[in-house]
Amino acid sequence: DDLNHIHTSCRLFPYKLFVNDREVKVGDDTGLLNQTLAQTHRITLSAEHTMFSILYALTDYMPQSQPELRYKLEHFQEGWNTLRGGRMITYTNLSPGHYTLLVKLDGPQGETIPVSRLEIEVLPPLLSLYRGLDRLYPALRFAAAGGCPRLEEAYSPTG
Repeated sequence: DDLNHIHTSCRLFPYKLFVNDREVKVGDDTGLLNQTLAQTHRITLSAEHTMFSILYALTDYMPQSQPELRYKLEHFQEGWNTLRGGRMITYTNLSPGHYTLLVKLDGPQGETIPVSRLEIEVLPPLLSLYRGLDRLYPALRFAAAGGCPRLEEAYSPTG
């Protein structure tokens, strides 16, 4: 047995998402999270989401004074970045495209904590507009079906 590869139940996972300096909550008006970030495997950002930060958490206490997270954004950078003494990762002004955020942490005896993966899609501006209208469409259909008579009258061909 390799003494440096100790079994650990510790897991690293994304805990909080901030977009344009605002915390994103499950089911909020951003429409980014339908479940907790830890349960989410993919997020889709629109072109106006110019900055995002992700706070990472551990399931177990790590007896290290300054744990070092290592992370990289595939399809954006090749090498790993090291984050000392913190667990917040921030990116700004990403070009439209598909990315994978990989985050890892080595345990105190050199054991490797399983890598956390989060797929991130950044939409181009025109597609971002379409997605916004797509979210608005059910509300307009509801209004047209009688959910909001005044709105129905305003947009009715006979009104």
